[in-house]
Parts: sequence; structure tokens; C-alpha cells
Amino acid sequence: MPEFPEDIHELTEFLTIVGKARFKRYLDHCNDDPFLALRLYLWNAEISNAFYTPLQIWEICLRNRLNGFLCWKFGERWPFAEKATRQLKAPAQRILQETIEKQARLRGTRPSTDMVVADLSAGFWVQLLGQGYAVPFSWRYNLPRVFPSNTNLQWRTSAGGFDMTAPHALCEFVVELRYRVAHHEPLAWLNLDERYYFIGALVFAMSPAAYSYLESSSQVPKVLSVRPS
Repeated sequence: MPEFPEDIHELTEFLTIVGKARFKRYLDHCNDDPFLALRLYLWNAEISNAFYTPLQIWEICLRNRLNGFLCWKFGERWPFAEKATRQLKAPAQRILQETIEKQARLRGTRPSTDMVVADLSAGFWVQLLGQGYAVPFSWRYNLPRVFPSNTNLQWRTSAGGFDMTAPHALCEFVVELRYRVAHHEPLAWLNLDERYYFIGALVFAMSPAAYSYLESSSQVPKVLSVRPS
């Protein structure tokens, strides 16, 4: 099978359909060499695909850990419990209500907690770790329920307690990468080694078993090693 593209005409047609504005950053980085820029563009697609599994593991772990905490604190039907929803900030309340209504339309009946939880965005879960929830959720004492194996993340204070801003900041760092991957944006200019480390560290803090699965299934190190120079 011949390599793509076979000639400059095929490459020109490809760039037209992809969009010259989208491709410009790759061309600028490669001194206007279209073939080299295409190699970098294709590698960007490969690394985006490689990050899909680690990001999936991180997101599923985070939502299940936080769902478990909310069930412990407010009961199994927390999405429908006023004592739970009144603790949420307005943006989270809106997202939750829209998700419940969407699931009710799709199912034709009142959805279960699991249906709602599975449909809530990564951003919804990440915001629950923010400083605005430190008091309502007593994160100073309850954060270990979400990150029970926190041994390799530096978010302890000198007094031995938790730095409440660290897990939220790290998860925001990861969710920003998740949205870049989902929207097919360039990743080549990010410090991907650092982002990959934090994904793994967060997953380990939530579940060492999930981290073992991440390590055994991830293709990120392999793809990072063949990045075009």
C-alpha cells in the first residue's frame, strides 16, 4: 500500500478538506514543509487516540468515586434529593437538571441514579472538587473517600492535612486535555509527559488496580517515543 500522500496534488486536496487555517500551525512549526507538517499532523492524531484510554479510565474513576461519596453523604438517589441538590452551585444544578430531563425523555420514565451519573460530563465532576465545595462537602475530612490511595501526589500540607486546591487544579489540568482530544485540537505543543504523569497519579490515588490497568493498556509512552522531530 502506498504511503499517504502519493504526491503534492493529493496533499493539496487533503489540506483543502482539512482546512488551511487548521493546518497553518503545523506548517509554521515545520518551516512551511507540507510533508513534514503532515507527519506531525498524523502523529497528533495518533497521540490523541493513545490518550483516549487513560483519559477514559481517569474520568470513569473520578465520577464513580464522587458518585460513591455523594451516595454516602446524601443517599443512593442523591440526584433527586433536595438536600443534595441545594448544596450544588447554580451551574452544577443546571447541568444536573438538564441531564435528568434528557434521560427522562430518552427512557420515557424517571431515570436511575446510574443513568444520570453516566451522562454527566467530566467538567461537572471536576467542579465538585473546587474551593466552593470545600465547606458543603467537608473536603478537608472527606477527600480521602475520593482519593483513598493518595501516596504519590503532593497535595499534603506541612501540617499533614490536605491542600484543598491541589486535586481540583490537577483534575482541571487533565480535563482540559480531555476536551482538546475530544475536539481534535493540536496536542504537540503541550507538555504531554507531564499531563500523562498526572493522569496516572490521579488514577492511582483513586484506585491502584485501575492504575495497573492503565499501565498495561496505555499506548501513550510508545507514541510519545516516535514523535516527529
